[in-house]
Amino acid sequence: MNTHQKPWIKHLWFTFMQMSDVNKRAFAAIWTGLTAVLSLIPPGEAGKFSIFHVQGIDKVGHGLFYLVMAFLWCLAMQSKGRSGVVVLIFCVSFGILMEFLQFYLFYGRQFEISDMIANAVGVVSGIVLYKTNIN
Repeated sequence: MNTHQKPWIKHLWFTFMQMSDVNKRAFAAIWTGLTAVLSLIPPGEAGKFSIFHVQGIDKVGHGLFYLVMAFLWCLAMQSKGRSGVVVLIFCVSFGILMEFLQFYLFYGRQFEISDMIANAVGVVSGIVLYKTNIN
C-alpha cells in the first residue's frame, strides 16, 4: 500500500485483507446483487435515488458502482490468482447483461451504450486501483 494514502484507507484495506476468502466473495456478491437491483428497478423508482439533477451524472454512478464491484471481486479472487482478466470479463459482461435486461424486461428502461462504457471504465478503474494497491 502506498504510504501517502489517508489512514482510513489503510484501515479499510487492512480490514478487507484480513477477511477470509469466503467473506470477501460474499461481500463482492452482495455488492453485485445491489448493483443488479439498482440496475433493474422500475424507472420511476430509480429516479428516487437521484440526489443531483445534472445531465449525465448517472454515468458517474455507473462508473463508481462498477469500480467498487471490480475492486471487490479482485480482492475475492486474489487467492485464486485470477484477479485481472477474469474480473474484467465478468464485470464488463455483467454490465452488458444489465443493459440488455433493462431493455427487454422493463418498459421505460433504456438500453444505453453510454452506460456500458461508464460501467467498463469503472471496471478498469477498479482493477487498476486494486493492482496499484496490492503489496
